[in-house]
Amino acid sequence: MDKHVGAGKLKVVVVDRETGLNKTYSNNKSGYSYNLDEGGPTRIGRKKMIEPPHIDVNYPKPKPKNIEKKKLFVNY
Repeated sequence: MDKHVGAGKLKVVVVDRETGLNKTYSNNKSGYSYNLDEGGPTRIGRKKMIEPPHIDVNYPKPKPKNIEKKKLFVNY
């Protein structure tokens, strides 16, 4: 992601100042944003689960119709 920031395709919008993690990037042209999520314990309804590291894709507003929420799973 950092190489895309250097090329001017993405800009860093939010950074956790304490850890330097949990960055959010924004695409200058499309309006999409990408949130790096470390994963960890989470809850879906009443079910507890461990979520793997992933990138959340956030669509521009208004969100295009018929597009589902997207997560891109990453391997470290």
